[in-house]
Amino acid sequence: MSDDDSVKATISRRDLLKSGAALGLAAPILPGILKGRSPEARVRPRAAAGRGGILRLGTSDNFTSFSPWQDDQGNYALFNNLYSQPLRDTNQINADKPLMWLAESFQIAPNARSVTVKLRPGITFHSGYPLDAEALIANWKAISNPALSNYAGNWVPFIGEAKRIDHLTARLDFKAPTAPALVIELHARMSLVSPPLLAKGPKAMLTEADGTGAFRLKHYEPNVVAVLERNPKFFLNPLPYLNEIQLRYFSDPNAMVAALESGELDFAYDVPPQSVASLKSRFTIMGGPASIADCVLANCQSGHPFASLQARHALQHLINRDRFNQVALFGTGTPTQTFAPPGSLAWKPSLAKTFPYDPQLAQSMFKSLGLIGSSQPIRILQLTGIIPAIGLNASLLAQEMQAIGVNAQLEPADVGVWLDKFKGSQAGDFDLMTSSDGTVNRYPILQTAGNTGSKVASNPLWAGGVPPANYINAINQATFAVTPAQQQHWCQTFETIQQNESFDIAVAYQRTQYAFSKKLTGFMDGRDDWLILDHMKYT
Repeated sequence: MSDDDSVKATISRRDLLKSGAALGLAAPILPGILKGRSPEARVRPRAAAGRGGILRLGTSDNFTSFSPWQDDQGNYALFNNLYSQPLRDTNQINADKPLMWLAESFQIAPNARSVTVKLRPGITFHSGYPLDAEALIANWKAISNPALSNYAGNWVPFIGEAKRIDHLTARLDFKAPTAPALVIELHARMSLVSPPLLAKGPKAMLTEADGTGAFRLKHYEPNVVAVLERNPKFFLNPLPYLNEIQLRYFSDPNAMVAALESGELDFAYDVPPQSVASLKSRFTIMGGPASIADCVLANCQSGHPFASLQARHALQHLINRDRFNQVALFGTGTPTQTFAPPGSLAWKPSLAKTFPYDPQLAQSMFKSLGLIGSSQPIRILQLTGIIPAIGLNASLLAQEMQAIGVNAQLEPADVGVWLDKFKGSQAGDFDLMTSSDGTVNRYPILQTAGNTGSKVASNPLWAGGVPPANYINAINQATFAVTPAQQQHWCQTFETIQQNESFDIAVAYQRTQYAFSKKLTGFMDGRDDWLILDHMKYT
């Protein structure tokens, strides 16, 4: 195996999500000053009660970097305690309106062509380096740099010049009027890193972290444990309650569950769905907001069976989403035909009625295309090992196809081969593959605009390697939509196009599941899939 192959074999859960992040709903806010309840108001007088102790947290995801812009999907529990953002939209009472966090004020110009951010005074990074206007500008530049950030595609279309106004205030000018909701959402996810660490280059963050979060990095053993200790200078005194967090890594999610049951762990992150029912009697189980959708990807390039839109629509009618939810997700998910859940800005009721399960109709459509009884098999790439539900999705899909006379052939592949055939040197060497993708439930504008990179990248999902023109237009229009009505229209348009083209077919939402001992309290309002632990304590 080559060095390159060895890297792929240890790929993290984040790399399986081709859209970059599991995103969701944040209500659009018009240009102006963003106002909200101050974080200090959430710290009650008796906050010191229950202080101290060590939280032993388990995760089965791989870890590759302390950069919050490179490897955040499986490491929320780590990054959101090491780092903070100008705005914060998680673990709060008004989840639809981000709180001022590191920012003291956040003002979008009436013409939507700039944002002015004033930082809180007196905040330092864990190293002691000051959080000031220059630090904010350094982070704006870094997070929009494709060499440093997986979020760069979200920023590049609109980010312009940054200017220091005073010691704590900076303004970011945009290339064009830009959707205020997008600007807000990006800053609510913009974890700030100290400029000295950024100056060391991306390799430094393989082993180092320097943020402003409630906890700071104390010790790290690759793929074994990351130890975080209480930040005594955290700006929300007397938080955090805990003295230390030990984030322990497990290559096998079942081993993580066993460690929880034996008392080795206090908390298990991303519990496999098959374990949820057995843990309920002994542990508190919390399901985060729907964040990941299992899906089927169709190769739309010439020469493949699903280059035909009719074939992709036939496939939509053949997917038994209820069965998948029960068999693969053990009833913990929600069957879906779209990536926009009800309640999302991108949702409209007609999305749920387009492709009902109808194997007889699917058989008729496949027959008219000459795909019933064909000697040429349809090759379904099946992921093995990591995230079993993705592989089981492929198996169930093959069964449905074979039941109506379609010659379907599973091709098992480990994660390295799976990724290479999706976007590596063997990209396109499949007819169908199963995957997971981000839902559009909490950040619909960001999810839509976040497909910016997709509009230029050659990809087997696109006929001829080029995405549809209407798809590109919807991305552009959502990025620069100024009013809430415009934002909703273009998010719904984008979702409609994606569903109609059927290059990426939603099957069921996975709700991230957490299990923790009943002696732990502190989660806020059920929005806890980001696992910000500053309020967690022992009772």
